[in-house]
Amino acid sequence: MALSVLDDRSARTKVAACVAASGVALATGSWLRRLRWSAKQQELNAQAPALPADADLLRVGFSAKKLPKHIDHVIIGSGLSGLYTAALLSKLGRSVVVLEQHYVAGGCTHTFKDKGFEFDTGVHYVGSATQLCAFMDFGAGRRGAFRLQRQGEDDGSEVYNEFHAGGRCVHRYRPGSRTFVEDLAAKYPGDERALRRFFRALRASGSGLGLAAARHFLPAWLWRLLLRLPGPVRLVASRYVQRSFAQAVTDCGIQDGMLRATLSAEFGDHGMVPEEAPFCLQAGVLAHYMSEGGFYPLGGSDAFAQVLVDAIFKNGGRVFVRAPVAKIVVEGGRAVGVDMAGGKGVIRAARSVISSAGAEATYRKLLDDVTVEKVGGVPQSLLETEQGRAISHHVYGFVGFDGTTEELGLPTYNIWSLPTGPGVSDPRDISASWNQLFGSARGELPFFLASDEAAKRAQVPCFMSFPSAKDTTYKERNPGKSVAVLLTESNADFFGEVGPHNKRGEEYATIKRRYEHVFLNSLYHYFPQLKGKATYVDVGTPFSNELYLERKSSYGLSHTSERLLDPTLRISVAGVSGLFLTGQDVLCDGVFPQVLTAWMTVAKVVGVTSPDFWLLFCGFVASVGRRCLFDRTYQSKNP
Repeated sequence: MALSVLDDRSARTKVAACVAASGVALATGSWLRRLRWSAKQQELNAQAPALPADADLLRVGFSAKKLPKHIDHVIIGSGLSGLYTAALLSKLGRSVVVLEQHYVAGGCTHTFKDKGFEFDTGVHYVGSATQLCAFMDFGAGRRGAFRLQRQGEDDGSEVYNEFHAGGRCVHRYRPGSRTFVEDLAAKYPGDERALRRFFRALRASGSGLGLAAARHFLPAWLWRLLLRLPGPVRLVASRYVQRSFAQAVTDCGIQDGMLRATLSAEFGDHGMVPEEAPFCLQAGVLAHYMSEGGFYPLGGSDAFAQVLVDAIFKNGGRVFVRAPVAKIVVEGGRAVGVDMAGGKGVIRAARSVISSAGAEATYRKLLDDVTVEKVGGVPQSLLETEQGRAISHHVYGFVGFDGTTEELGLPTYNIWSLPTGPGVSDPRDISASWNQLFGSARGELPFFLASDEAAKRAQVPCFMSFPSAKDTTYKERNPGKSVAVLLTESNADFFGEVGPHNKRGEEYATIKRRYEHVFLNSLYHYFPQLKGKATYVDVGTPFSNELYLERKSSYGLSHTSERLLDPTLRISVAGVSGLFLTGQDVLCDGVFPQVLTAWMTVAKVVGVTSPDFWLLFCGFVASVGRRCLFDRTYQSKNP
């Protein structure tokens, strides 16, 4: 008996010793691996050509003399996904070069200044602040690098959006999962049970986007098979991706038309009306803001690029602007580099080429026709986008005022405005209101673009935002100035025959002027105190997008269920080894998903079996987990 007890103790001791030894070996290996990353970063920094001490890292112009001697990865495009991918790869001690054709890095996160006014272009508000700050801090490599300011903090309301339909304020959106639901239930008591049923379905709908992400890691044939066979994949796809948001609301039993419109009102964040939007897409928008509310980056939307570009340079990488790429160079079925536009030579990449320029630019401009034919043609969802009605051809209204936020009475919340118009008598009908932007027949101008007189009388469905009010540091950068940014949807065809940049033509100028009228009408309807005080007005068009983003559509490929499930659109470009995609076409648009798509791309580039990937990813999970569990702050206050 005593001998048996001793044997048991001995066995447990051996097991404990083995576990401890394994833990020590793992910790030691991880430490040595990180030391190796750090050594490679220092080596890359030592070898890279020096920059002036006062260089603006968002505006480092390209020249062959500034290139590192050895390049592992070339990334085309400096949008958030491209920069975050570059930051992650540079953490591994890899030499990364990001090439941006615009004069400033950041893609849709960049700002521009004109005549003393500063405007954002693509980031108007974000949610899930605690997680997003943790994501950005990890990419930046330091705690507190990225800060957000809560909308509605100035007046204590925490309201981040207002929804106006038919000329009246329908709802003010406030954060907190319980608060959000109870605000709606109090307004629509007859639909309370159906409403709670809807939010239970909403909580599970994230599995739809999870499925859309998972397809990139399965063989195309297996993915097609799983979608056809009865099982969890087909069930999730059917319930949360292929079912429209409008149908999901109906299935939950919600009857009130205005409540249905309120749940759908932020659809402009992805550009799909409720009858066409996948359930998981609009549900994701609601969930993203519902917990903590809406936020804006302190320092302006440039802050996204600023913290990541700084980290890339510190790790030995480089980000160059005015660096347009003409073609991706493919040799022997492998992407080996890029051919720069303007005869500036070929930049070769030892490991991979990563396109953050979008599927359209990659397949239609950066790959030659022969290569595209060899890989089986363009993705099916790109063809469907090209053949269907163009979406997200945004028109932007940039309006500047002399005066501070307080003097002008500007809010920190956004307004989603859906006025009625010709043929739209029911303010609850979001699709009808939105469709008036496209005219009643193909090729016909909408009523407000038919003449200057019509434009001067009209309002349009639009989103409006006040960046200068949301960011308390704005007044430090632009004293005595305030701005509004308005967005609506259009069609590039409305602008007629358009010439090259700065020579667009008279028809183009006419349509721009009419959009200016309807934007100001919409703005003054809600803020009559601003009438006559605008000292700067400009309009951005789909052709502005084309100039800076290489596509007319702000959101890239249409966010249909077919696109989310498309087996032919993949991170790893089939038939071309070493060529990868990242960005909104990989999953969906929005700030938050771009960090996720960057991780997905890095997993494919580095390899899901790579110890480097898992060591980096575990560090990321631990960092974000600590913030979410023990420090749920977004660093809103100014230091």
